[in-house]
Amino acid sequence: MTLGDGIFYSTILLVVTFTTYQLSVHEKWKTIGKGGCIFIAVI
Repeated sequence: MTLGDGIFYSTILLVVTFTTYQLSVHEKWKTIGKGGCIFIAVI
């Protein structure tokens, strides 16, 4: 793993962690579920 890969993967990890925290605080899991179902239906 190069330095650039490490920075990229750590940024992705931080974004996912922050997004999960914000979804938990604002209790928007139902919205994410609906969006996921629509995404799967389109595919």
